[in-house]
Amino acid sequence: CEDLYEKNSFVLGAIDKFVDFIVGGGFFVTSEDERAQEIIEQFMNDINFDTILRAWIKEALIKGNGYIEIVGMNNKVPTELKILDAKNMYIKRNDKGDILAYNQHFGSKMRYSSKEMITFKPDEIAHLAINCVGNNVYGLGIVYPNHVTLANLLKAEKSMHTLMKRKANSPYVITLGDRTKDIMPTADDIQNFGTNLEYLEEQQEWVVDDYTRIQALDFGNVGDKFSK
Repeated sequence: CEDLYEKNSFVLGAIDKFVDFIVGGGFFVTSEDERAQEIIEQFMNDINFDTILRAWIKEALIKGNGYIEIVGMNNKVPTELKILDAKNMYIKRNDKGDILAYNQHFGSKMRYSSKEMITFKPDEIAHLAINCVGNNVYGLGIVYPNHVTLANLLKAEKSMHTLMKRKANSPYVITLGDRTKDIMPTADDIQNFGTNLEYLEEQQEWVVDDYTRIQALDFGNVGDKFSK
């Protein structure tokens, strides 16, 4: 999903537009305690929360999950918010579905080691999941449900460019000799004429005798095959 966002302009545009719609209208904090509200608003202003919020939502839309590390929770007073890469985050739950911890793994995806893992308490991570199914703790986001359709569109686009490149010009079918008059070209005649076709340029004029016929194969509008 991240690869599609980085390499497909339509996916990038759609995700960025969603983020603009969600955050563009602004946001505000309410609290019964005016002093608490003032502290929260000052904290959000100090850390430029608008930028963090955009990155958080973008992660969740692309990968299904956005994770923020709440730094300083050991002292019960947050000092910083950090966006974590969702690809490295794993959620540990008990049999009842309660979240026990968040694990951040930096090692190989084929082998997990506690030495390559950072564990966070549930209150140290803010988890935003988009498009959850059933009791699945992970979200799907909005890219993954469309990845098959996107893959098919990209394959069709690649095929179209390949075909357009191969069929940009109409190929020639050239007949040498005249069977009715028993005029048969030799193998050298055919080979020599074929050599002339290997280096065709944009402008090509032909001068041939009456026993050489040149025809062009017309494939029609090749792009029509893909337009629908």
